[in-house]
Amino acid sequence: MEVLCGAIDILREDKPFLVLEAEMPNHSGLRPRVSEFAELLGPMGYQGLSFDYDGGLKLGPLGSLIEGHANVAFIHNSKAHS
Repeated sequence: MEVLCGAIDILREDKPFLVLEAEMPNHSGLRPRVSEFAELLGPMGYQGLSFDYDGGLKLGPLGSLIEGHANVAFIHNSKAHS
């Protein structure tokens, strides 16, 4: 969180795609660190994505997939394609 907070200007100006590591999933809802990421990045126009790979890439809104890893992604709405 400290790194993200220190990069606020870059996040607002450049809107990079982010892959962030949080705590491992425990299958009981959104993980606390992922919630912190979403609370910081959401107001800046980012949407969070759960992803997993089992021979094919699976993407969905945060908490929509049962992930087997600690990573989540965030993409700025201006760079997301339907």
